[in-house]
Parts: sequence; structure tokens; C-alpha cells
Amino acid sequence: MNRPSRTRYLVVALIATGAISLYITRHVFAVTNELIQDDLLIGSTAMGRVMGLFSLGYLLFQVPGGWLGNKLGARAGLAALSVVWSLLTLATAFVHSLLPLEIVRFLFGAAQAGFVPITAKIIKDWFPEKQLGITSAFVGISMSVGGALAMDVTGRLSNQFDWRVIFQMYSLVGIFWSLVFVLLFRTKPRAHPWANAAECELIEQGQPPGSDAQNPSEPFFTRRNLKILLLSTTLWAIGLQAFFRAAGYNFFVTFFPEYLSRKFDGINAGDAGLYTKWPLIGVVIGGLLGGLLIDRIFTRTGNKWLSRSAVAMAALGITAVFTYLSFKAENVVSFVTLIAIGAAFSGAGSPAAWAATIDVGGKHTATVSALMNMAGNLSGVLVTPILGGMMDILKGIQTEVVVFSLNFSSFGWTNTRLELRLTDQLITDWSQVIYMHAGFYLAGALCWLAIRPQKNLFPDQHTAYTS
Repeated sequence: MNRPSRTRYLVVALIATGAISLYITRHVFAVTNELIQDDLLIGSTAMGRVMGLFSLGYLLFQVPGGWLGNKLGARAGLAALSVVWSLLTLATAFVHSLLPLEIVRFLFGAAQAGFVPITAKIIKDWFPEKQLGITSAFVGISMSVGGALAMDVTGRLSNQFDWRVIFQMYSLVGIFWSLVFVLLFRTKPRAHPWANAAECELIEQGQPPGSDAQNPSEPFFTRRNLKILLLSTTLWAIGLQAFFRAAGYNFFVTFFPEYLSRKFDGINAGDAGLYTKWPLIGVVIGGLLGGLLIDRIFTRTGNKWLSRSAVAMAALGITAVFTYLSFKAENVVSFVTLIAIGAAFSGAGSPAAWAATIDVGGKHTATVSALMNMAGNLSGVLVTPILGGMMDILKGIQTEVVVFSLNFSSFGWTNTRLELRLTDQLITDWSQVIYMHAGFYLAGALCWLAIRPQKNLFPDQHTAYTS
């Protein structure tokens, strides 16, 4: 019998480089944040809302992005989205006021939203169950590699080029990747000319029962599946941990460079970008080790709760401790070092979250991954504007900021207004930013107490469901 070919490793390399492309074009915004503020004459509060609009577009188009991948196939779907977000990166270079920037960033978020659900489906189709951890880890750390590259390269470029030129340069990355992806990738293993029969059988035999490699696909939004979504404690807990974990991570890729330049003397935007790469490198290292760890534990014990939930809970708990301790640091190097160590542990928990979502999603992995990613991006919609308001108050630019305001008079409720208002009496010290994010990681750790990754929540129709 022929030995299995290794085309699946080419596939993971393609989606990993796609993740790098995705995050390079996304996180350039964090380093150029202050430069854009100065050019457009806006503050951190406004930029927080712009960043929140990116997250809103990303959130709203998760499920449509997964649908697009199912409709067009992963090959055409990912390539098309990459071209669109590259063109929107180029469009960002030509905005000259707040409103066009808000529109472009919302659309940019919408275009990038399909990457994760489509990628989850590719991993499900191309890899046996015992390799889900390390494969998910490799893709996850590639995202942080892209983020770290964006911070480092943009930090260096910002000392030489206008921010608009940098965006124009970065718009070419995704277009080049989409061409390579279309050339080398096929949606299913048996459709790829380089995947032999032995490799296809290896993949299919390693699929868990109920996976769509073994069963015909079925619609997701049925009464039965919606009931599972509403009643499953595991799904709610996965969504909550995604929210809190993303809330912690988003700090690094939104206002962390500006925080460094404001908190520590002598740090400009370029220096801040170079320092910001270290927490993201920590996420890369932690993600790789976490993926190896969960696969090793699962191979030895066969226990998904131990290899997924226990690992993630411990990792996020340790992250919370290091994040809390970081504010005790007396200089920028010590501060970034403690933050980076904490980030490494948060990265170690990321493969567990990917693998657990795939475990419980079964044949509906793409849609479930999209829903969980939506929960994570809700933190960007809600938390990032709060962080922007805190930054303006701490910088002394404003004494009071209305982050959110909702007037219910249009619903017939006169004189009823819901708003979140920050004041300089409430926001008094830079430490509050750090302590808030330590709390996010601790809350994320506690969510894993309720997650049961050993149960496929969407088995065959004749199989009984229990949450």
C-alpha cells in the first residue's frame, strides 16, 4: 500500500500564510493609530468607535462569511474575500475625515469575517481528529505572527513613510496570497491532484462519527439545532470565554502602542510598535506549545475535558496573574516582559478553544465557529470604545466621555435614555486599564468550568441530545 502523501501540510501552510496576511492588514491600524488621529484631528474616543465598527462588521458577517464558504467553496470564497479586504486596505489610505474612515473600517471588518469559519471547515475536512490541536494551534499562532509582523514592520516604516503609503504597500499582500491560494488549494482532499488515495483514507478514517466527511450535509438553522444553541451550557460558556479572551487580546492590537507612548517617557509611535510585537510573539510561542500539549494529553488520556478545558482554564488564570503584576513594573522593558509572559499563557489556551469548538460543532463546525467568533468580536464592539474613552480621559484631553448612548423615545418611551458615561472622577489612573484586562482573563478562565468538549452537540438526527 502506498504511503499517504502530505498534501494536508501544504493546506495548513496556505491557510497559515493567509492568517498572516489577514492580521498584517488588520493590525497596521494599531501602530498608525496616533498618526491617523493627528492627521484627521480626532481623539482616542473617536478611534475607539472606529475600531468598534471594524469589530461590528466582523461580528455581523461571521455567519454570512461561513455561508459564503459553503456556497462558493473554501477555495473561491477565501480568495474572493482576500481580494476585497485588500482593496479596502487601499481605500483606507485615501480617507480624509472620520465618516469615510468609519465606513471603510466597517466594510473591512465584514470582508475579513469569513476567514475563521471557512478555515475551521478546511481544518475539519483536511485533518484527522488527533491532529486538530496542533493544526489549530499552527493557524492560531500564524495570526499572531501576522500581528507581530504588522507591529514590527509598521513601527519601522512609520519612521520613514507617511501612514497612507504604508496602507498602500500592505494592500498588495492579500492580493498576492489569493493568487497563490487559488493555484495550490482544493476544497476537498479527493479533489486535489497531489493527495493520493492513502492520504484521503487517512483523513476520512480519522474523522469523528457524525462529521460531514462521513455524512451528507444538512441545514444548520433547524428547530432542533436552534434549541441546542439556546439550551447548551457548553456553547454559552464557549461564547463567554471567547468574549473575555478577545477583550484581553484586543488591547494589544488596538490601544497598546498608544498606551506605551503615553505611559512611559521617550516612547514614540515607532518604538511603541516595536515593543507591541513582544506580547504577540508570546502568543505565538504559547499557541505552539499549547497545541502540542493538548494533542499530547488527548493522545495519552483520550480525555477531551482534560486536554481542552483544564488546559485553557489554567492558561487564562496564569495570564490574569501576570497581567495584574505587570503594572508593578517600573520601566517599559519590565512592563512589556510581564505582559508578554502573560500573553504566552493566553496563547497556550487558544488551541484548546479552537479544538473544543470543532469537537462540539461536529458536522456544523463552520457555523458554530462563526457564532463563537462573533461572541469574541462582540468584545471589540463593546470594550474597545470604552478603552478609547479611558485613554482620552487619562491623557487629559477630556474630563467626560459618553461612550454609548441609546435614546428610547422613538419606541414611545419618553425621557428614557441608556448611556455609558466615563468621567475623570471614575477613571483616575493608568493602572485601571491593566486591572480591567486582568479581570477579563480571569473571567475567561472561569468559563471553562462549564465547557464539556467531549460531547458532539450536533450528532446524527437519531442520536439523543443532552447539553
